[in-house]
Amino acid sequence: MIILPIVRNSTSFITDVVLSNKVYKLKYVYNVRDAAWFLSISKQDDTALLNGVKIVVSWELLSKFKDEELPPGELFVLDKTGTGLPIEKNDLGARVELIYLNESDIESLSA
Repeated sequence: MIILPIVRNSTSFITDVVLSNKVYKLKYVYNVRDAAWFLSISKQDDTALLNGVKIVVSWELLSKFKDEELPPGELFVLDKTGTGLPIEKNDLGARVELIYLNESDIESLSA
C-alpha cells in the first residue's frame, strides 16, 4: 500500500510516483465550478493514459478503465474521518488521502 504524495495548498500540481514498479505522472486539478478534484495519469514520457477522473471518497478510481498501460492495482480515496463527505479544496492530503493498492495488496484483502 502506498499513500500518494499530495502538494497541500495548491489547486493544480503534478507528482511523479512509482506504482507497481513503473513511474507515472499524476496530475491533480481542483475545478472551482464543479467544486471537485480531478486526476489525470500519464506515462513518464507524458503519454496520457487517463484524463480528468473525478476524485470521489470511497470509490475505486481505476477499476472501470481497461488499459494495460495503467497501473495494475487500484487507487482508492480514504476519508480519515469516516464522514464520507464530498472532498473540498483543502481536504486532499488532509482529511482524505489517495491510496494505491498493488495486486498483492488486493489479493491479501480478498483472502
